[in-house]
Amino acid sequence: MSNVRIVTDSIAELSPEVLEALEITVVPWQVQLDGDTVVDTPDLRTPDFYQRNSSPPIAIPPTAAEFAETFGRCARASGEIVVVLSSSRITRSLELARQARGEFVGRCQIHLIDSGFISCPLGALVVEAARAARADAGAAEIVRYINGLIARTYFAFYAESPDQMLHHGLVQNSPEVLGTPSGYKPLLLMEEGKIAPLPRSRKRGEPIERIVEFVGEFGPLENLWTVSTGLHPGLELLHTLLSEEHPDHTYEDHIYGPVVASYLGSSLLGVAAIEALL
Repeated sequence: MSNVRIVTDSIAELSPEVLEALEITVVPWQVQLDGDTVVDTPDLRTPDFYQRNSSPPIAIPPTAAEFAETFGRCARASGEIVVVLSSSRITRSLELARQARGEFVGRCQIHLIDSGFISCPLGALVVEAARAARADAGAAEIVRYINGLIARTYFAFYAESPDQMLHHGLVQNSPEVLGTPSGYKPLLLMEEGKIAPLPRSRKRGEPIERIVEFVGEFGPLENLWTVSTGLHPGLELLHTLLSEEHPDHTYEDHIYGPVVASYLGSSLLGVAAIEALL
């Protein structure tokens, strides 16, 4: 087994069982809710959380000192650390981790990867890094492997309300991004950390139909997820259409947490996928 340690931030939204089984170290975010500050944990990634909390959460990133403390613990067990982080175009995790890395020059090799994603696509990349480490891959090999996977990873969605994305400057205030008075809602694609509208679909149906069409543009998939708070009224229809039109694509439901909601809002419905390498 490789001596490389794998680190990420909690926006990877991995379960405790996966973290323990693959020995992944997580630097947690915090969430401010109605004046109270809590640590970002899997307990917050439930439909019940969103039913109990209607106000937009405020996400607080880990500090550089918290990254440094984590790196220090990992460095005592290994001379190499691979850190797979949330998109630098959306969060400050990479910037803060880079600050912390400066303390370890000459002591430990710390490799930082900007995944370009948040939520379950990031989590899947972290899992693959950890599996590669368990298969005795070196740090440089893991970095190459994950960068190759990033190019085959996709996250497409629409949101009933773009307020949080506008607040963080993640999208432009334009009809192409926000939709039109006629009711047209574009699909948005997260790619290389940017969020941009997909070109108008051949279908002029509802956004959910265009999500299903987007899935159909791929061949074999290694992974496929639906992404929502678990409460979106269109989730059941998305399940039905995926089963009818793409019965060969198995998928998992992923409920994103309040840190992701603080950036993308709580009205998102979409899919994330990793394309298989043929």
